[in-house]
Amino acid sequence: LNEIEEDRAAVEASVRALEQEFEAAARALAVIEDVAVSRHARIAPIVAREASACLRYVTGGVHGDLVIGPDFRISLKTAGPNASEKNLSKGALDQLYLSLRIALVQFLCDDHESVPMLFDDPFANYDDHRLRAAMELLRDVGARHQVLLFTCRDDVAAVAAELGAPVVAL
Repeated sequence: LNEIEEDRAAVEASVRALEQEFEAAARALAVIEDVAVSRHARIAPIVAREASACLRYVTGGVHGDLVIGPDFRISLKTAGPNASEKNLSKGALDQLYLSLRIALVQFLCDDHESVPMLFDDPFANYDDHRLRAAMELLRDVGARHQVLLFTCRDDVAAVAAELGAPVVAL
């Protein structure tokens, strides 16, 4: 009987310890969620605004504003009727992702810091007009950040050369 009582006391102590750990984890989770909501409220609108500007430029205004939801899902308010992010072409999705990458780098770098940006054939699904617009955007970004673009496409190299970017053929 003594052994059973000792075992019961040990189990009760373990249960109390686990309940304390659970309460501490729940408090920590609440703090983390509050911080995440706060950070999202501060960061998401800035990144979305910059990415939206990039996307409007590259698409010639065809696609509208980006919204970054609290779950970090990207939604797109489009300028055209019956258009949504669900039925974007592969090229338009690539342009959306390019815009987000540029916006994130610009957000993460303060006015005094510059980081290089590397791209590996990001224009595979762009038409000629959007290719030129994207290259112009990268030229402007290149004033603040080093931009390295790798491509196997001659048309991309030709547009880069037209815009005054140094082109190295390997």
